[in-house]
Amino acid sequence: MDVYIRDPAIREGIIKGKMYRVFALLFFAVGFLVFIILYNGFMENRSFKDIFSFTIVFIIAMPFLPALALSWVAMKTERKTDIDIAAYFAEEERKKIEAAKAIEAKIRAAKAAQDGEGEDGGYEEDEGEGEGSLVSDAAPAVETSVSEPQAAKEEVA
Repeated sequence: MDVYIRDPAIREGIIKGKMYRVFALLFFAVGFLVFIILYNGFMENRSFKDIFSFTIVFIIAMPFLPALALSWVAMKTERKTDIDIAAYFAEEERKKIEAAKAIEAKIRAAKAAQDGEGEDGGYEEDEGEGEGSLVSDAAPAVETSVSEPQAAKEEVA
């Protein structure tokens, strides 16, 4: 996804989540190597029935605990970041809709002024800025409403 997110907290959350995930995988790989070393050292000259002892269960679990913890932290961070990203995009969409409504209101005001004056050829002075705007009769209306299914998809995403 090629979207630039301006909020530094969201960008930081994305980076943290990715780093936690990478370190979790690194700890898993190191844990696997430690497991192999411990297993070979413990199981040397022992029978197969000793594999179910408490010590071997501890040897199996211990090297993977840091990877499990980091994976859990990464999952929590990514989940929080996903919620923040959804809120960010909803806010950006709301801003776009408001801007489109403002443009549409300006077009309607200019069109109403043009229909009322008629003699100036469609040129109207903007009260606030002092600049004019040329509005033609065939100005397209900006669609500002969002359909209900599309709004539901945006809320879920």
